[in-house]
Amino acid sequence: MNTIRIYDFEDSFTYNIATSFFKEGNNPLVSHFTKLEADLKNKKFSNDVFVLGPGPGRPEMYISLYELIKKKIYDNYKFLGICLGHQIILNSLGYPIRISNKPIHGFSEKITLNKYWKDYFLIEENEIEVQRYNSLEIFQSKFREKNISTLVKDNIIYASVLKNSITYQFHPESIGTVKNHIFFSKLLNYKR
Repeated sequence: MNTIRIYDFEDSFTYNIATSFFKEGNNPLVSHFTKLEADLKNKKFSNDVFVLGPGPGRPEMYISLYELIKKKIYDNYKFLGICLGHQIILNSLGYPIRISNKPIHGFSEKITLNKYWKDYFLIEENEIEVQRYNSLEIFQSKFREKNISTLVKDNIIYASVLKNSITYQFHPESIGTVKNHIFFSKLLNYKR
């Protein structure tokens, strides 16, 4: 595996994500989000992992990156989207976004896992506790991208897998998320 490139959308949680990768024995590179476009266009980085982290604002603020992100996903680039990154990636694929009816900032909640997600995360538990910090959400609608698997609760997409990309609405790096390592290790060992 080449470099793990974490893009900071001006959110301090970015460095918690970097620490999670350090704990897994990796040495990630943290860059400001303004470097994302140039890095995605650099063919030398095609085997790298692109981590779009959390941040303030709305995903539409980054709409100029949507077509490039979508193209690279279909070119089998590896992406990890967390919170804002999750919203940017899924919104770029056509999933709608809305203001949450129940904004959550710093609360843990349990989500139920079906067989696909239990197998995906290699765990036996039927539920897992995750930490959320968000007032926007991507919701499951009539639109459905082909070849995507989503983890949905109350019509909100909490996680998605498409090709070599994984996204989370919650914060897997947070102390309030149980078994943090399962959310990063799959991406690091992803082979298709």
